[in-house]
Amino acid sequence: MTDTEVLVFHSHGVGQTVKLDDFPHNGETVWSRSWEIGLDAAKGSNVAIALSRLGVRTAFAGRIGTDLWGKIALEMLEKDNLDLSGLIRDQNFNTMIGIVLVSGDGSNSIILGGDNASFTTAEIENIISRFCSASYVVTGFEIDMQSSLSIARYSAEKGKKVILNASPIPAENPGPMPFVDILVVNESEAQALCGNCSADFRETARRLQEQYSVKNIVITLGSEGCLILKDNQIHTIPAWPCDKVIDTSGAGDSFLAAMVAFLTKGYSLEDSCGLGSVYAARTISEKGTITAFATLSEMQENFERYMSLK
Repeated sequence: MTDTEVLVFHSHGVGQTVKLDDFPHNGETVWSRSWEIGLDAAKGSNVAIALSRLGVRTAFAGRIGTDLWGKIALEMLEKDNLDLSGLIRDQNFNTMIGIVLVSGDGSNSIILGGDNASFTTAEIENIISRFCSASYVVTGFEIDMQSSLSIARYSAEKGKKVILNASPIPAENPGPMPFVDILVVNESEAQALCGNCSADFRETARRLQEQYSVKNIVITLGSEGCLILKDNQIHTIPAWPCDKVIDTSGAGDSFLAAMVAFLTKGYSLEDSCGLGSVYAARTISEKGTITAFATLSEMQENFERYMSLK
């Protein structure tokens, strides 16, 4: 795909979604209300799939195994119009798997297994150079942190805008990241990265920028919307109302995907986050993540503000 707009160089795995009335206590055995495979992928591939469904020309790069889970993972990706020429199939790699536990109120917890994907310098440079038309690169810490930082650094050197989702929080400090254009974290990740921060997320955002030297920061705050630090100014974006929350497990990934989709069309970060909030609200009103990601036409049918995204 020579006209790729966004390269998502990140994680992919197979998600299993287990719905429960409530999370079990220590030593307790409970029946699930349902147990399904393939409703969720990983943070990277979730974002890539949602971007593609929103009409953005998207390439996905990552590493999967040739095991059973790798075959299922590949089938999941092939259902959407993604350029997969940067996807590495490695017979010595155990494909990442995850279980999303969803409680009766729609809240979720996630357990990961398999190998943590890492990439050599040669692999990183070859893949990023292959997608020279991509103006944005999305990565995050669901792959090896040093690989993710190398992806971000090399992408910036090649003149691309870099969006880093610092999730899950790494065991070691990532250090200064001046090559990151937008750091995206949720409220618990922001606090963990900051360390003993104020309960005021405005102060947390400023501390994060000071500590990590990133250009812009987006902190997602669930039902409270999100907070943006841009050009030394704080902006708050309210969450889009959702009449009925079914499953929150895809909220962050869908928000990020829609935010990037509108950034590629020249929207401001503030407007892009607002439109990301709309997409996230639509996602959590359905079950699963991949199964809940709406297409562009579905969004345009229900939300007039999506009409400008072609």
